[in-house]
Amino acid sequence: MRAINKSVVAALPILLAGCANYVPLVYEPSIPPSAQASAVPTIWLGSFDDRRKDTRSNEIGANRSFFGNPAYVVVVNEPVQDFVRNAVASGLQVRGMMSNRPDAPLTLTGQVYRLECNQYLRPEAHAEIRITLTDTASRTIIWARTVQRDLFADYTFGSDSVVDLRDLTNRVLQQTVDGGLDSPELAQAVFQVSAAPRLTGSSAR
Repeated sequence: MRAINKSVVAALPILLAGCANYVPLVYEPSIPPSAQASAVPTIWLGSFDDRRKDTRSNEIGANRSFFGNPAYVVVVNEPVQDFVRNAVASGLQVRGMMSNRPDAPLTLTGQVYRLECNQYLRPEAHAEIRITLTDTASRTIIWARTVQRDLFADYTFGSDSVVDLRDLTNRVLQQTVDGGLDSPELAQAVFQVSAAPRLTGSSAR
């Protein structure tokens, strides 16, 4: 057994039951945030749902042998919706938008439609996440967007595919989360809510 990190597990080889590899999936923003970095924390992060079809709650893909049968099944050690929610939480925090108050002006929720990695002749990874921003008080939807990313690596037959799948899935998750959180519409909504108290205070004086 080879242990690197307990956050993600590439589970049992078919012919070697009980053997497992531990590999990390960690969200880090691909592009350093700019305008959002000075934002006032205004977003409470709500729930995320797993909407993937025909997939176990923590399974995200497989490394396949030359004959196409799964040699390793790749799983995370927590439900996928929780794993993605944690990545979005990290993204909001690094952008200065994350609030720890349930009564924050805005609430962000999400649905995971795809988080998948596979290798047969080459590694590939896919993600599709829908995020929705609502007014916390009225529960009115302010903005919603589905972000989809697909990545394919070069032909690597015979390489250490567990590491390749880890790296590719890291990248596709980062790009998907960043694609949603760096949306101009989201930044505008946060700015409007952030500016409102200052405008009210100014007019009161």
